Amino acid sequence: MTRYWTALTLPLLLLCAPNVVGETRPSAASATLPPPGRYVCVRAGGPITIDGKPTEAAWRAVAVADLSHWIGHSEAPSQKTTARLLWDDENLYVAIECEDRDIFATKATRDAFLWEDFEVAEVYLDPTGEGRNYKEFEVNPLNAVIDLNTPDEKSVGNVAHNLLWNAAGLRTAVHVEGTLDRRDDQDTRWTVEMAIPFAALAPTKPRAGDSWRLNLYRYDNSPFGDEKFRLSAWSAVRTWPHEPDRFGRLVFASKGRNE
Repeated sequence: MTRYWTALTLPLLLLCAPNVVGETRPSAASATLPPPGRYVCVRAGGPITIDGKPTEAAWRAVAVADLSHWIGHSEAPSQKTTARLLWDDENLYVAIECEDRDIFATKATRDAFLWEDFEVAEVYLDPTGEGRNYKEFEVNPLNAVIDLNTPDEKSVGNVAHNLLWNAAGLRTAVHVEGTLDRRDDQDTRWTVEMAIPFAALAPTKPRAGDSWRLNLYRYDNSPFGDEKFRLSAWSAVRTWPHEPDRFGRLVFASKGRNE
């Protein structure tokens, strides 16, 4: 998501472009990036309840996607983030589990700028794979949601326009294991569950064998160490989330596992 930050305490590279207000990107790690990720998304095979608790048998049978690429660093982030995905005729289901010793959020309204808290889970979807009109979904521990349509990379800064799009029928829920916003204790994790209707994403629904582009991110507002936040990705990117050429492959299948 576009970041509109004006004062940061960590060493970031500030990149400003026309019509873009103070975007910042973590410095790229020196290591060569691995190939984009690939996730084989199997059918749910039954109802999925969106309650922030992915406990149905279908969730336990799918592969886990690790958001292990800590952007700007060669090592993995200390607080683990994992995701699982399923689909049926109507929805793409996403569950993201975020280990978190200090769960924090302040924004509770729809389409608030959640990235300003640096504590958010994100899903980017590009049904055509062309890097145009890709969709972005962010959810924070308060279950506040922001969704955007980005026409292309040059339009990232036009948030007012990108926010005009809303994913009709989107459902989300969050389960927190800890005490939200109490900074003096230690929490465990928070989990977000989403049901994203295909009707809101593309003119036609996917079929088994189809492939979309996908990336998953997590911003972690951490009081630990020298950094204000940690940004991790499933499919490794160079400097920030808006790199559709680095999105991984989401393969719709009846059965299979990610690679």
